[in-house]
Amino acid sequence: MRPATNRDWHSIGLLLYENKLPQEGAREHLAHFVVATTDGVIVGCAGAELYGDIALLRSVAIVPLLHGKGIGKMLVNRLIQEAKERKIAKIYLLTISAQEYFEHFGFQPELIDKAPQSLKASAEFQGACPAGATFMSLTLGSSRYPL
Repeated sequence: MRPATNRDWHSIGLLLYENKLPQEGAREHLAHFVVATTDGVIVGCAGAELYGDIALLRSVAIVPLLHGKGIGKMLVNRLIQEAKERKIAKIYLLTISAQEYFEHFGFQPELIDKAPQSLKASAEFQGACPAGATFMSLTLGSSRYPL
């Protein structure tokens, strides 16, 4: 795993497309993306949008043939650890199909009406994610998340 660079955007964009995830707003937050590589080829990515002491986890995408191999888990754990190091208090996300997956990390569903105002300006809240997406959060420093 390594931090993403501008040169990685084409591969990240392709991963998002292959996983039916929105590209809108992702490139603007590339500085807070990590990628997983195998033999120099990007096989997974995950990113965060930072808004003060909160973050929006987004764009967790893995090469479809490698789903279920633990790559996503490594990427999400890395972003959670980086958020803790940055003193992020809470991480949020929107998901259509991975609620159970994110619950394994300690994320819990919340009413979308409770979303912080700063998140509502993000591309994901402005229509990149479908209206039926599940809104979830993870409070950092809680005992629910194993180190």
